[in-house]
Amino acid sequence: MKPFTFLVFLVFLSCSCVIAQEKIIGGVVRDRNTNETIPFASIRIKGSNIGRSTDENGSFSMKAVVGAILTFSSVGYIPAEIVIENSTRKSISVYLKEDIINLQAVTVKPKLDTGKEILKKILKNKDLNAAE
Repeated sequence: MKPFTFLVFLVFLSCSCVIAQEKIIGGVVRDRNTNETIPFASIRIKGSNIGRSTDENGSFSMKAVVGAILTFSSVGYIPAEIVIENSTRKSISVYLKEDIINLQAVTVKPKLDTGKEILKKILKNKDLNAAE
């Protein structure tokens, strides 16, 4: 009976070691064209709610399980994904490509000229507004 118990213990121990292969990944997120850091870029583990942002220097550090996919994104950039493997270095540089979208000009005009409308109301109610 003892060899069986020992075997079960070894199986559970080996499973827990495989599951707990976390790595601390850190690095910098940069613009691909200018090589400048991207502050406050979002980093998420794909398929989960775990994520964080880079600091004002574009640096980050987070725990990730081996096999996880990290998604890097920022406004104005195309998101990038990196798979965490055993061979992945602890410090990485991620380069995001600029997402160029041409927007047409938009002109915003008021519905009515409010100054004219107020003046019309004043003249219309001139008799009611007269001081007595």
